[in-house]
Amino acid sequence: KKKKKCENLKKLNNKYFAKKFFIKHGLNVANLIYYSNTKENFERFFNGKFVVKPAHMSESRNVFKKSSQKLYGNYAMNKVFDKSAGEKEPLMLDQAERGVIVEEYIRAKYELKVFVLYGNPIIASLQNGLNNVIDYIQEENKYIDLKDTYKKISNIAKELRLDFFRIDFLIKENIAYASEFAFRPSTTMPKNITELIYNKWLLNSIIHRIK
Repeated sequence: KKKKKCENLKKLNNKYFAKKFFIKHGLNVANLIYYSNTKENFERFFNGKFVVKPAHMSESRNVFKKSSQKLYGNYAMNKVFDKSAGEKEPLMLDQAERGVIVEEYIRAKYELKVFVLYGNPIIASLQNGLNNVIDYIQEENKYIDLKDTYKKISNIAKELRLDFFRIDFLIKENIAYASEFAFRPSTTMPKNITELIYNKWLLNSIIHRIK
């Protein structure tokens, strides 16, 4: 899968095009301020209201928003046009259009990573920081209403026709803002994940046969 080629997924590995895809499917996203696929001066966007980051890379580095970061941030943003994904990343991410995206800053309470297996949002990792997992949750949970979001994720899965992928969200005031795709995701999972997948598939199969 690391060397798998797909023009559609190559495009969606760029956060700008992913944002447009999310909007098409009715998901909330941070407001787009600006996108560029060429080197230029980005200093005007470093004012604390916006987030400036690479559109084509999966790493959390080189994400800026403070006015005090504008000199180095502008330098770093122009350098990312000379960079692509790391050696361990999928070929599709390496081939994604290189760019810089500027978007509204969402002061999120949580980060949510939803794992989708054969069209079903199976489980989500709820975090309050990078890899700091608070809980593993499903559609019914005590943190956030995900009913509408999960319905839209299922529609996305029908269009993409992928066996496994992840969508990442920022959570603010009970609203989920879709931020990016991960088409070769990795993470830790709870011990009961195999049982959870089996039971969910079995239930969906029974419901489908009844209908």
